Amino acid sequence: MKNRLVWGTLLLLVAATPAWAAPDFSGDWSVAGTHSKKGAYTGSVKVKQAADKSVTLTADLKTASGDKIAWSAKGRASDAGISFSFKMSEGLIGALTGSAFARKYTGSYTLAADGTLVGGWKTKGSSNPQLSATEKLTRAAAPSAGKYLSLVRPDGQKAKEEVVAVNLDDDDGDGGAARDGETTVVGDKDDANGVAKENDLLRLELAKDPANADAKFSFTLTDRVALWKTATKEPSSRVTGELPNENATLWVEGLAPSDAGKGEKITVKLVKAGQTVGTDDVTVHVARCAFHLAGHGAGGAFQMEAWLRTAKRDSRTQPTFVEGKDEKAQKKVFWAVWVSQDEKGAKIALGCPDAVISYDGHSNFGMGFAFQTDFKSIKEFLNIADPQVPVNWEYLRDHQEHPNLMIEDSEYADDSSTQAFSDPVGVAKTVTGTSGSWDTRRWPASGGNGPHYPLTRGTKKWLDHHYGEEDNYRIVVKAGSRDMPVKKWSRIYLHSCYSGQYYSDSFGGRGTLFFTHDEAHAWSTALPAFIRSCVEGKSDAEILKAINKEENLNDYVKAN
Repeated sequence: MKNRLVWGTLLLLVAATPAWAAPDFSGDWSVAGTHSKKGAYTGSVKVKQAADKSVTLTADLKTASGDKIAWSAKGRASDAGISFSFKMSEGLIGALTGSAFARKYTGSYTLAADGTLVGGWKTKGSSNPQLSATEKLTRAAAPSAGKYLSLVRPDGQKAKEEVVAVNLDDDDGDGGAARDGETTVVGDKDDANGVAKENDLLRLELAKDPANADAKFSFTLTDRVALWKTATKEPSSRVTGELPNENATLWVEGLAPSDAGKGEKITVKLVKAGQTVGTDDVTVHVARCAFHLAGHGAGGAFQMEAWLRTAKRDSRTQPTFVEGKDEKAQKKVFWAVWVSQDEKGAKIALGCPDAVISYDGHSNFGMGFAFQTDFKSIKEFLNIADPQVPVNWEYLRDHQEHPNLMIEDSEYADDSSTQAFSDPVGVAKTVTGTSGSWDTRRWPASGGNGPHYPLTRGTKKWLDHHYGEEDNYRIVVKAGSRDMPVKKWSRIYLHSCYSGQYYSDSFGGRGTLFFTHDEAHAWSTALPAFIRSCVEGKSDAEILKAINKEENLNDYVKAN
């Protein structure tokens, strides 16, 4: 009986003990660490902690030499700190295959007396080589809400400063179908009829002042942003005058990129009886525009998206937001990066002022880009070429997935200055970059200093040709640039076979054209290297060095 009483007492004591609660580690933490191979680095770790003490951690780190270290982990919190594990892909194989070749890591952070977390992570098991890192994490100050104005971040936190993209896509699909010969897509920022599926505006909360019930809010903002009462930009909802002193949700739209190191200040005044009784403001950075165009024949958008997953500043995609520097001022700027795999997206990109653009896919012998297969006519390509170009018709049918491609006699190239049918002139042309020159030919619509190439009929129509030999016949066709928007880009990289020889004229005259002078390879890591270098504020020469480090067949020419 005595033993039973003691046991019962013990049960009572345990039951009376208050339930343990782990500290809440949720939030953003700034990191200073040292990697066993890469050296010192800094960055941030975002921690999310659930009620059951499970945690997720997302790290965005950068070494002194500019290398990115990014990982996402799962673990558990305790009163002593956090334990976690993750996989991290590294190098080219990791970028191409993802988790299949990722290393496994384990780690832990211990809560120090000063509120910091100290610890690190290392490779798990017998992985060779053994890699590790030591870190100290300091909790970042939480974003603060303003007196009257608070921007709402993608994670729901309120802040006084945030980033938005130029609203140049077409969320409701009424900006044009980008059909053959249509060079303009009306973006949402220029849509006067509202945008039913709008998803690119930034939420702004307006808080009333109970002490001044009869006052009115008055806004001041720059011409690079617009303010709306509705998330769908209903025509009558643009904020142009006073608003009542009430709680309200407003929406900020990006119209043009901000200057380096600056943002667009939105200021509100609370005015009562002609007197200002309160003020507040927020800052919105309108990001610069970058695009990756993944055409047919590319390795997909995998490489670019893999880099964006490590470089992104928040959860938003299409566009993905990354932080960089201005080339001249070396001040902080933000970039919005879109990935497009259709002709409409390509036309939006090519017509975007001061954009940075990369293209990956087939050159199609200089006739234009393709974002689909089984084209039946020249017009179905994105026609951004010279007036007349020689193509291997049989190869386009048999090897580039256009088995039904037909070219009419009326589309055969010609020298209009002669009476003969389809006798184009081949004129010698040299494409000169910063590190070399490459010979090719151009085929003017009329005249030219060069030999004529008469038409030879083949045993099948797609074997008609102007020159070449069996299995490599070339027929010169009327291509043209009827799909080319007004050129507005600042830099463009055409990662396709011999893009310099094919496209240096049709893409010349604007900004800097980076091109290949040999056969380009699918799955190239030169594409994210190009966009990353532009984002980081590198010069043309530095960008060339970066992409040639990944695939050494590039050069560039800069327009006057």
